[in-house]
Amino acid sequence: MALANAWNRIVAWHEANTRPGKFRLNPGASPAAVAAFEQAIGAKLPNDFRESLLLHDGGSEYGWILWYGELLSIDAMLKQWTMYRDWQASGEYAAPGSTDWATESIEGPIKPIFWNVKRLFITNNSGNHLTLDLDPPQEGNHGQVFYHSHEVGSEKLLAPSWAAFLDQLADDLEAGKYIYVAAEDVVALPGMYD
Repeated sequence: MALANAWNRIVAWHEANTRPGKFRLNPGASPAAVAAFEQAIGAKLPNDFRESLLLHDGGSEYGWILWYGELLSIDAMLKQWTMYRDWQASGEYAAPGSTDWATESIEGPIKPIFWNVKRLFITNNSGNHLTLDLDPPQEGNHGQVFYHSHEVGSEKLLAPSWAAFLDQLADDLEAGKYIYVAAEDVVALPGMYD
């Protein structure tokens, strides 16, 4: 119920503050589709993220979460995950131990690795992602959300869970922390696109 409320608040803010239809979410995934996704990635999803997928299986091309990118569907997440897994296995991407894939500066309890199969990219903006962390360090939280840059890897912990991220996003939107930048067709921090 709390997740549905957060999503409703986020949608309502977009309807009131951006162009009509700017923010659209897909209908929920079936329990069978969520179970198949978990089987494909070899991991159980946190309960809040699973519940969110049952409410909304990603967004349309207009379902962007701030500047972090399009909210991905189960199919899109699996396609990204499979691509990065295969690239990593072939040594083309985030090869373990390679200095080419070293992370530079991380804010918060996130393992200092570029990527592994226990990280799910849940949004996409040209290779930059909100990431669901299924393999946090001991001081982190299973299912925490952080920002991943295609240039430097893991950057900053944003929330201890997906539910906490959505609640904070709804609060921040309603408090005026973010604005709609019509010229860029994005919701962002004031001055971010000046």
